[in-house]
Amino acid sequence: MNDDKAWAVAHRLMRTEGLLVGGGSGSVIAGALCWLKTEEGMASIGNVKGKNVVIVLPDRYVCSSFPLLRKLTMVMKHMKLHV
Repeated sequence: MNDDKAWAVAHRLMRTEGLLVGGGSGSVIAGALCWLKTEEGMASIGNVKGKNVVIVLPDRYVCSSFPLLRKLTMVMKHMKLHV
């Protein structure tokens, strides 16, 4: 998966789902969607009733890329609140 495709999917997740994710998550989602569109993916999961796909979004993008959220995280840590 190239960076452009990964970031395009990440931006789509932000826009349509409200998820603050980065390129890693975009790459994971894009890869899963590509695999699900293959013959093997369709046969094993895509067209099987009751099957689900679970994907873990691996980014810490929120804290490193959004200054306000990074500051909020630091304040919460200072107050000893769970982040």
